[in-house]
Amino acid sequence: MSRTGGFAESEQRRLDLHGAFIRRTNLRNTSLVRASFVHADCTGADFSSADLTDANFEGANLTDAILRNAIMTRTNLKGAKLDGADLTGAINLTAQQLATASTSEATKLPDSA
Repeated sequence: MSRTGGFAESEQRRLDLHGAFIRRTNLRNTSLVRASFVHADCTGADFSSADLTDANFEGANLTDAILRNAIMTRTNLKGAKLDGADLTGAINLTAQQLATASTSEATKLPDSA
């Protein structure tokens, strides 16, 4: 972990944070391939440039989360709350993934989705 208590620039594969409370946690540049955030509270967490390939955010609260330039290949967003989240530049995020999540006018979507 970094000095700030985050996981920046680390590699966390198959991490299970099911139901975790990780509000405003720094997860920038982290490999979270196949990590589970099912029903986790990720409000305001920073996932900028993180690899979220095959990560599971089912039912997670991602309100105001920062997902700028995150790799979101096959990321499960079913039932995730993305109100106010910043998905600018998210890589491989599809309209189908977003259709399973809850967004609002405050959600910043990538141009490609």
